[in-house]
Amino acid sequence: MIHKNRYTNGEINKRISKAKVDPTFLMAEVEVVGSSKLFNISSKFENLIQKYLEIQN
Repeated sequence: MIHKNRYTNGEINKRISKAKVDPTFLMAEVEVVGSSKLFNISSKFENLIQKYLEIQN
């Protein structure tokens, strides 16, 4: 199991609809286990979260 945290401007289901043929998702099925709506957050925040999660593993 791999957890991937990402930001999207659109709908989650639309983003993952072609996961089986998208190398971004390792061409595999995707299961959404959680989501949050964020407002007025810069892309730097996503990078900060990624770095934090890397340290946790």
